[in-house]
Amino acid sequence: MSLLSISTGALLNAQVALRTTTNNIANAATEGYSRQRVQSVSQPSNKYASKSWIGNGAAIAGIERVNSNLLNNQVNISTSAVAKNDTFLQRTEQLEGLLANLDTNISSNLGEFYASANALSTSPSSSSARARYLSAAGTVANQFQELNMHFDNMTKGLNDSLSGMVADVNMMSKQLAEINNSKDSGSNELLDQQEVLLNRLAQIVSIQAIRSDNGKVDVFMSNGQPLVIKGSSHEIAAFRSLDDPEFLDIGAVQKDGSVRQLSDNAITGGEIAGLLTFRKEALNAARNELGRMAMTFAHAANEFQKMGQTSAGVQGTDMYFYEDPTVFTYSANTGDGKLSATITNMQAVTAASYRLVKTSAGWDATNLDTNVTTSLASLPADLDGMSIDVASGTFVDGDRFRVDPTRTGMSSIKMILNNTGEIATGYPINASADAANTGSARVGEIRPASSTWDPNLKNTLDLTYSAGSWTIAGAAPDSVTSTTEGWTIEQNGWILKIQGTPSDGDVFHVKPTSGSGDGRAVADLSSTQHDKIVGGTMSTASAYSTLVNNLGSNSRIATSSLAASQSILDQAKGAKDNVSGVNLDEEAANLVKWQQMYQAASKLVSITNSMLDSLFAVLN
Repeated sequence: MSLLSISTGALLNAQVALRTTTNNIANAATEGYSRQRVQSVSQPSNKYASKSWIGNGAAIAGIERVNSNLLNNQVNISTSAVAKNDTFLQRTEQLEGLLANLDTNISSNLGEFYASANALSTSPSSSSARARYLSAAGTVANQFQELNMHFDNMTKGLNDSLSGMVADVNMMSKQLAEINNSKDSGSNELLDQQEVLLNRLAQIVSIQAIRSDNGKVDVFMSNGQPLVIKGSSHEIAAFRSLDDPEFLDIGAVQKDGSVRQLSDNAITGGEIAGLLTFRKEALNAARNELGRMAMTFAHAANEFQKMGQTSAGVQGTDMYFYEDPTVFTYSANTGDGKLSATITNMQAVTAASYRLVKTSAGWDATNLDTNVTTSLASLPADLDGMSIDVASGTFVDGDRFRVDPTRTGMSSIKMILNNTGEIATGYPINASADAANTGSARVGEIRPASSTWDPNLKNTLDLTYSAGSWTIAGAAPDSVTSTTEGWTIEQNGWILKIQGTPSDGDVFHVKPTSGSGDGRAVADLSSTQHDKIVGGTMSTASAYSTLVNNLGSNSRIATSSLAASQSILDQAKGAKDNVSGVNLDEEAANLVKWQQMYQAASKLVSITNSMLDSLFAVLN
């Protein structure tokens, strides 16, 4: 190769290197850009003399895109983790803030209700006390309904976000497939675009990317569900849940257009995973717990209202209405059977959701919070304070149902007591010690045993004590229990507690009361303010505070998780930038190097031309 060819090649090589360096500098701030570098190789030498070789310059072998698929994958995995934790944290903090802001209102409204009940118990005939009590009762119901409206808005926002994210996943999957199909597939620019799309995809859903040497990429979700294979994209869809139509689930679109629901482990990272985790662990859990509070509170108020009697001397009616447990029928069931559920023991009711599946042996009921399965031989059957029964139709093995005991507690609670005359302030029976008694025994309290009145509840009778036993007209009462504090006697649907020590021959009189001037029923209701009526472990107010505190704890844990995953992502990005990122100091140094090479090559071309001119002049 001639000297002119070598010098001209060096000049062109320097020009390509300068252009590549300039391109790196120009794209230093371009998202996803991977720096490029010139690969030059020496041209084969020619033999010179017997033992020597003379060089023939260098040629450009290619423009290399400096990149590491290993580091790209690490960044994508870390991106999915950060997106999941950040989404969960933001939503949880939003929910926590909502409930914390309303905490004062809930506590004060409950406090006012019990205070008004206590005030009414001391002045049961007072029209102003009755109006205050009725107003306070309505305010509590309205507060729970207001809370439910916020939950409805959050649920709609979550569904809208899921739909938007699914649309973004499908759009980016389609763009990746188009890059695979492009005639320029494998070019540096398209490979950069490909990595940007993969990283944005990883932010929404956890993925696995399998890259080939020809620049094409196949993309799968965590469970192997394909999103991109060669030149084809595979869509996912957000659709109404088969067993809970209020929410959206994620499924894979089949060739025939049907949607196959993805399993819970299909989406382990990304914003979608954060939303689904928030929905299960925070939003649904909080709504169910608040629903249980509303139902428990309403149930207690109803029980005392129905145990009591109004000023007209008739049994009280329910103060509040709330719906029975919600039963969703799985839309893909083969049978046409329907189930129903009713509350039988409010204190035993949980805030969990349940899945019932028909089996050849009966039914399997799974608590979706604890994943504990209970086998039911047949229906009706008792399950955690509920009675599950067949409503209609027939069932086929595999048919499934979802039962939410307290889901509609907040939305359905409402006042059904219309006027102050319907308030049952007192009890229909009273007891007193005979004036001639010689013992120290006295009446502690007497009230109906339940909200279902016994037909003989208001019968007048006398209790007589003799030789350690109680009798009514010579016969033993239905139930007598002796305690360290005295006696508990049950008869005709009432419970009487006698404190102290009676003497033989002592008599106690039980008789009906008039409807006015008695405030014992609302007094007993007021005394339940701090009773553990929610699940048998907490009062209504403490249950609300516990819920807010638990959300705060979840937020703190999520904050720690986010900080840890963000640190890992920062490290992964730093490692990737060290390999693929544009270092302007390095590029500036290269610019000087390639400029000097260009200048030297230009000088060499000039010298070569001068030498050729001299040679041609000699040869004429």
